[in-house]
Amino acid sequence: MEDAWVKLSLKFDKWRMKYINLENYMKGNVFHYTSAIALENIIRNKTLWVTKSDFLNDKTEYMYGINLIKQVFEKYEYEYLNKKLLIVINRKFKLYLARSYIFSTSENSDSINLWGNYSRHEGYNIGFSLNKIFSRTWDMKVYVTGNKISEDGLIEKYYIPRKGEHESIEMYPGKVIYDNKMQKNTIIDIFNFLEHISNMFYSFRNSEKIDKQCLNNLICHYNNAFGSAIHILLNQIKLFKNPVFSQDEEYRIIFDKPQTKCQKAQTIQRRVYSIYRSGL
Repeated sequence: MEDAWVKLSLKFDKWRMKYINLENYMKGNVFHYTSAIALENIIRNKTLWVTKSDFLNDKTEYMYGINLIKQVFEKYEYEYLNKKLLIVINRKFKLYLARSYIFSTSENSDSINLWGNYSRHEGYNIGFSLNKIFSRTWDMKVYVTGNKISEDGLIEKYYIPRKGEHESIEMYPGKVIYDNKMQKNTIIDIFNFLEHISNMFYSFRNSEKIDKQCLNNLICHYNNAFGSAIHILLNQIKLFKNPVFSQDEEYRIIFDKPQTKCQKAQTIQRRVYSIYRSGL
């Protein structure tokens, strides 16, 4: 009997690739609308400001995504997914928002709506090449920094490296999804995958042919696949927005600050973090 955990791992690796489209992330230009005063500060300090997720203009964004998940869950009958999963998703999403920061841009270079909302029709918009932004992150030329000074008197910097490293910032970019049907289909797809691997897991686990070592590997890989799928769901939700805002054509670059041992016991209170981009 082929190791069950190998089958499960391959199934997950193949499925998750649909949500990892780097080519889509690295093409085109985006535009950041801002006031004249903010532009002066950006140029003077060579710093861009990103907004903490729970300080976004649309205060209903959090509930919008969570309600969509509840609607899908209540519409379909799942054998292995229960209401405890909704509690877990809700809790994890709140934790994400507590340490997530968003740099909002638009694919529209001349939006009347955005001129009014962010610059009072007297400001500017700054064009950015997505390819250059991500090239700089991979070259270790972008970092997120807070207003907390460490014991040695230096400001802590969290670099966005080419490869994932411990205590590094996770950057998740993408177009905001306004289409309600597409949003629900994404949630359905993830829930169906969770249901499928759960069915695989319990079928293999209850097999008399599976040995103890294979069972341990199976449990480990099932937990990793399940947790990673939830992680993908949360990242997708961050890109969901009510269709009434579709005229913004928003493109988000989301930064998730890692939790330190101290921060795991308390809520992050700072409103904004700054991003330094060398050579701005």
